[in-house]
Amino acid sequence: DGRIAALATSRGLDVIDVMDDALAIGPSEFVWLIAHSDLVCTDSFHASVFALLHHRPLAVYERVSADADMSSRFDTLCSNFGLVGHLLVRKPSSVLIGMV
Repeated sequence: DGRIAALATSRGLDVIDVMDDALAIGPSEFVWLIAHSDLVCTDSFHASVFALLHHRPLAVYERVSADADMSSRFDTLCSNFGLVGHLLVRKPSSVLIGMV
């Protein structure tokens, strides 16, 4: 998403795509990356939950998948945490921005 790259560039942040096969990211690294990010942009329910648990700024993208519609999970999550209006559209993978 060009908006993520533009935001990262304007703030001097790095973009880390956890779906990049060149990165060796296990569960503990995944949670650590989220906990230490300046902003989490994701279409992953679990990444969203970990971002909330670690009090990280969060932008949730609609998951584009022929396999399953996850919108009800995100609607419930956003509603329960007062994040109505945070669901964005069309981003294909989890991305973490701005490592400290």
